[in-house]
Amino acid sequence: SVGFSIEADLIGPFSATVDIFDTAFNLIGVGTWFGDSSSGNPFDGSALFIGFGDLSGVNIGAIMISTDSGDPFWANDFAIDDVSLTDTPIVPEPSTIVMLGTGLLGVAGTLRRKLMA
Repeated sequence: SVGFSIEADLIGPFSATVDIFDTAFNLIGVGTWFGDSSSGNPFDGSALFIGFGDLSGVNIGAIMISTDSGDPFWANDFAIDDVSLTDTPIVPEPSTIVMLGTGLLGVAGTLRRKLMA
């Protein structure tokens, strides 16, 4: 998985596009987000957080980030922060599995009582 905060350097509305590639550089996903940094304060929380995770395994090999602020001079002029990379598959916690199992047993018990009545 990969995640990061992004903001265009030009003050105002912007879009950020992220292309996700596998380890053989085949495109596996694209996402576009829209933000606005109109206040001009880089610490006002207007940066977008973008994150991708692959639930089928460790398949993300590369990402390509691009931004558009409406002015060609400022195209792809951005800052990123808080980059997070993980290379381990997402596995549910044991307590989550126990809660799911308990809930399914409760539903099964309720259905059994209704069918017997």
